[in-house]
Amino acid sequence: MRLVFGVLIGSLLLASCSSISEQDAQAKALLFIKQNVKFYAQQNSEASDVTEYAIDYATTQWNGDTWVVAAHISATLANSTKQNDLLVELDRKGNVISLNGKPVPKT
Repeated sequence: MRLVFGVLIGSLLLASCSSISEQDAQAKALLFIKQNVKFYAQQNSEASDVTEYAIDYATTQWNGDTWVVAAHISATLANSTKQNDLLVELDRKGNVISLNGKPVPKT
């Protein structure tokens, strides 16, 4: 009986400490960017929407108890290349908790 109880407690602890994979964290962060981030660039003292952009690369790192995904974005606007880097932080369940260090409201 003690062995069964011990195995049950151990499996519950293991399940509560698990995290999404690095690949899942990166995929969720990039999807968040595509669905929620609107890019713009200053052009001749006007802000122009940047609707076509590329995520050139992304790196993912486990940071204690969260995943941090850094994405490098670029776009061409009026024959010049615009670039930006975004940091998306996700909790161990895969929920986005911050964008560039600013909290993201829970949905």
